[in-house]
Amino acid sequence: MDALKKELNELINQYGLRHKKVIECSTRLDDVVLPEQIENLKKIEKYKDFKLTRC
Repeated sequence: MDALKKELNELINQYGLRHKKVIECSTRLDDVVLPEQIENLKKIEKYKDFKLTRC
């Protein structure tokens, strides 16, 4: 993932935000990040109703 982020930043610096290569690299990075974000959301949803109570 770090290599993709670095590549994306380099492409943005070279071509700007709207270039086809930048969009393609951004999409590849999204495909890597999305599953991780879904897992994090599931963990948050699992514990959102957990409340600490005082003894």
